[in-house]
Order: sequence, then structure tokens, then C-alpha cells
Amino acid sequence: MYKLYIEDNFNDIGPELFGLHSNAQISTNIDLTDTLLNDLIKTQPKSTKTSSGEKQEDVLEKKALFIQELIPQKFDIEIMLLRYKISYSESMNTVLTQEATRYNILLNSMNDDLVKFINANRGKILMSE
Repeated sequence: MYKLYIEDNFNDIGPELFGLHSNAQISTNIDLTDTLLNDLIKTQPKSTKTSSGEKQEDVLEKKALFIQELIPQKFDIEIMLLRYKISYSESMNTVLTQEATRYNILLNSMNDDLVKFINANRGKILMSE
């Protein structure tokens, strides 16, 4: 009897009743949806065939290898420093060298992530986020 009374009268209690902001309900719904979708993804079969008859793992590996081939060569910072000397009067040379260094770090990160993905796809290592 008490349970029915509570369910009938207090089913749509908002977060304001507990001193929370109205966005708390939105955050809760997003978390519940993420949990539901992640659980659904976990129930999917690990190996499926595409319409062409290839395994999904093979298709993903081919795409990763293709992207890896498209990654350009890193800049040679030493040659860049010789060609574009850093000086007070040429401040753009400093910026160029800094950006080239950052770009090389990005290329290394992309290549490392693709190698990890390929190994995880093959089952050699665990796949993380």
C-alpha cells in the first residue's frame, strides 16, 4: 500500500527536491544511456562478415594500414635549424621550428596508435579507449 502510494505520487520527482540543479537529471539520463549502449555493444558478436565476405577485423586492419601509409614523413628538425636559423630578427623561424616539432610529435602519436590498434585487432594486446 505504501509502495503504491509512493509510486503514484512521487514518480516524477525532479532533482530540485534534493537541492540539485535541473541539469542533474540530464546528466543522469546521459549516464544511463551510455551504460545501456555500452552493454549493447558488448553483446555484439566479436567477428562478423561484411557484405563482401571479409571479416570485419580484416577490413579494419586494411583501413588502419592504409591510413598508416598516408602519414607523411617527419620533418628533419636539424636540417630545418640549419636552413632557417633562429635569430631575434627572424622570429618566424622560431615558430616554424616549434610547430614542426609539435607536428612530429603528432605524427609519432598517430603512428603509435595505429600500431597499437592493429595489434589489438589481431588480439596480441588489449584494446583500450
